[in-house]
Amino acid sequence: MEVKGLKLFARLAEHLDAEAQELEGAILADSGKDKTRCYRGAVRVEIHQRDGGRCFYCAAPVDIAKMHVDHVIPHVSGGLTVKSNGVCSCRSCNLRKGKRVW
Repeated sequence: MEVKGLKLFARLAEHLDAEAQELEGAILADSGKDKTRCYRGAVRVEIHQRDGGRCFYCAAPVDIAKMHVDHVIPHVSGGLTVKSNGVCSCRSCNLRKGKRVW
């Protein structure tokens, strides 16, 4: 499971053109749970544009009105609702993934 999570982490870092250290900020330490769970407004638009309007998992085109923004590090596992932890996702991939780290 950890190897699979590391592969996704590396893929996400490459996808976002970011350093792994920068993405570590998407995981909460011992400071408690992030109360913000939904991506809203301009952040949703930025994620849709950054990801080229395609699902991060299956590469299907996703209309912004129907887009799900998925927490790569799940919210329930301490993942923050920040742009670097969100990816454009189609409904079926997001619901299939649930709280797992692919």
